[in-house]
Amino acid sequence: IDGDLGEETLPMINLSFQLPNGDKFERRVGQTWTFAKIVDVWRECAEWCELTCLLGSEQLTMMCDGDVVKGDETPETYGLEDGDMLDVVKPRR
Repeated sequence: IDGDLGEETLPMINLSFQLPNGDKFERRVGQTWTFAKIVDVWRECAEWCELTCLLGSEQLTMMCDGDVVKGDETPETYGLEDGDMLDVVKPRR
């Protein structure tokens, strides 16, 4: 996810995203990027297909310490630091 997206991107941190099967993906993101932006940029990566195939859905839910992460929230909202992990789960219906 590195790159110039037309805005201030510092400070950057590495976050890990753990899938239900235990697989993990690491993404480099801005601490003030919204999670909606993080997902939008992630959709452009090859691993997005693997992720959505595993979950059986283009929709996903991210959890941070048991709380559902909202699209307008940021890693900074949760006090996330370099190396922290979020869980990616299939949305509840």
